[in-house]
Amino acid sequence: MTDFHLARDLADAVLLAAGRPRRALAPPGPGGASRVRADCLLRAGPAARVRMRLRFLHVQVRRVEPDGVSDGHGVALHAGDEAVPEELDPEYRLADLLDAERTLARVVPARRMVEPLGCGRVVRSRWPIQVLMRTRAGRDRDGEVTRLSVEVLNITDWPHSLAPDEALRRSLLVPHLIVALDGGAFVRPDGPPGRDALWPVLVADDLLLASPVRLPDRPGTKIPG
Repeated sequence: MTDFHLARDLADAVLLAAGRPRRALAPPGPGGASRVRADCLLRAGPAARVRMRLRFLHVQVRRVEPDGVSDGHGVALHAGDEAVPEELDPEYRLADLLDAERTLARVVPARRMVEPLGCGRVVRSRWPIQVLMRTRAGRDRDGEVTRLSVEVLNITDWPHSLAPDEALRRSLLVPHLIVALDGGAFVRPDGPPGRDALWPVLVADDLLLASPVRLPDRPGTKIPG
């Protein structure tokens, strides 16, 4: 069984280490995209299992009371935004995906954490995000190859009168998808992905990273074409 760590380490180094998010899935409404999709090709029998890990950053607001209070080590703390990682891990039999589309709905809950300090405190807050994943599979290339399609949607309900910063706190930042295939192998795509699709990065025969930015396949990886 393939471990996610190769693709996870690549995403951490290239995507999450960036100083500024390259893509965000905002709540439905004007001014931003609320959905993205990932498509990939594979060769596998119906008994194969598809394991996925959707990863993104969630904005967390840091409030310092009083502003500028020391952290106890001589460092002054100030209010600001932080980004924390979130993950969803659906898993399906390929036969089930060929039979019908599968849907996963999750609510990433709101959180409020208080860190007491000697002369004050730090309060960290997150707002809830509602995520919907739709996964399906279909035969391609005269039945020899299977096309796996995953659609990720931010379906968070929010008042459109809120400021852009409020929408960002309810957004999926730098969304990317890791797909591991037990009992099969991925195939190089015929061409580049569509405009609203993530870029498929072949990490190993049975491991793929769907990235919001174009990345080359891992050097030395042998992928059937």
